[in-house]
Amino acid sequence: MNTIKLAVAALFGSALLAGTAHAQLFEPAEGNWYVSGFGGATFFNDDVNDLDLDVLQLDTDPGYFAGAAFGGRLPFRSFGFIHTRAEVEVSYQNSDIAFDNGADTGLSLDTLFIVANTVAEFKWDEDQRIVPYFGGGLGVGIVDVNGAGDVDSESRLATTNHLGLLFPAGRTEFFGEGRYFRIWNVGEDDIFEGVNVDGFSVVVGGRLNF
Repeated sequence: MNTIKLAVAALFGSALLAGTAHAQLFEPAEGNWYVSGFGGATFFNDDVNDLDLDVLQLDTDPGYFAGAAFGGRLPFRSFGFIHTRAEVEVSYQNSDIAFDNGADTGLSLDTLFIVANTVAEFKWDEDQRIVPYFGGGLGVGIVDVNGAGDVDSESRLATTNHLGLLFPAGRTEFFGEGRYFRIWNVGEDDIFEGVNVDGFSVVVGGRLNF
């Protein structure tokens, strides 16, 4: 019963907040286009590190991550301080695959992401030096195991979430973020057995506004 009451109260509070802030949801703001580039390191979760090739147990090593995006900051803001932007991202990550004893297998796990992201920036002051943001993306992840002979690439649904800090410097902005990625149900070859290829990346990058 307490749970139901809390849910009803939260729903009622959200409705009141939405009603009072309705006039601000489409408050005009400065919009612009931008391009960005970024790079960093990728770390896979334990489920991905339980790969199976015949009777051999394999581990994925930490790898590198790089990409670029093109998008725009929308010409409105919500609640007076939430600026929204939308972008298309193309990114790539590579990680070597080793035996569980650390020996090299000659294999690598390569992933190409093509995703559409939506990001909310929290900017309550025009002269703000540090702007926190979070966002998420939906698209395609193309997974390939290089050096594995006849193993083919697989294209699967990919989702991303990111949380970071933006450092404005005129037309140029710098940022650092942590992101979680997942490619769903990879499992039509001998290495993956229906696992979700997921993990975390730590990246830094820059953005040019125009």
